[in-house]
Amino acid sequence: MYVPAELPAADAVLAVIEQIDLVHRMVQRYPETLALVRSADEIEQQHRQGRIACLVGRRGGHAIGNSLAVLRQLYALGVRAMTLTHSLDTGWADACSDEPRHAGLNAFGVEVVHEMNRVGILVDLAHVSHATMQDALDASLAPVIFSHSSPTRSCRTYAMCRRRVAAIAREWRHRHGHVRAPVRVPGSHGHDAEEKAEAARLEVHFPGQKAMVREHLEAWRAEHPRHARRCNRWRTTSRTSFEWQASITSDWAPTSTA
Repeated sequence: MYVPAELPAADAVLAVIEQIDLVHRMVQRYPETLALVRSADEIEQQHRQGRIACLVGRRGGHAIGNSLAVLRQLYALGVRAMTLTHSLDTGWADACSDEPRHAGLNAFGVEVVHEMNRVGILVDLAHVSHATMQDALDASLAPVIFSHSSPTRSCRTYAMCRRRVAAIAREWRHRHGHVRAPVRVPGSHGHDAEEKAEAARLEVHFPGQKAMVREHLEAWRAEHPRHARRCNRWRTTSRTSFEWQASITSDWAPTSTA
């Protein structure tokens, strides 16, 4: 769920409550297809029953209105993940695409992270500045996530460089004995020129046949391991030692993060 970062605090809180209400009403309207879930166990249960598990996530800490009470009530309504910022700084955290105001997290921002840990909301570090990321890693007592970040060579707006990912992994392993590495979803932030050209050629050759285009594009990727390596570099791991997943398989699938 996302509401514009430019909204005043009270308007942002109202907007996010309305969005949560919409999620609840959609699930109630289509119970044979959708299910609101609040835990990993519930996700797996609904998946086995053939339903889409709807786990509520917030994009942007501005929607808590600088209030830990609002944060706790969002949890009660089903929110289980939240990015600390979106496109603009909040009153307590710097975003990656705005001018820094706090040099990362201020004292209240650290309180927000601790309260998210306590109640059970995942700290999502997509969109935050590098300083905010480091402060959140120092403050968090639970694993964090980067839900939709990418390497700097793909996207400069909310990105992480390889060395920073490795540094995060080393620090977390030193502190907690294990690490969950960020997930790099294949093609999540743009394809290279070669793949774009191949996709365009296939769309001309198979007009209106999206399934056929996808099938042939997958075959093309399998024949171009260099491209596959760029797309499949990160895989989720929860092992006692951090492994950079550089090996490529034809049936790429991230391990469970539940």
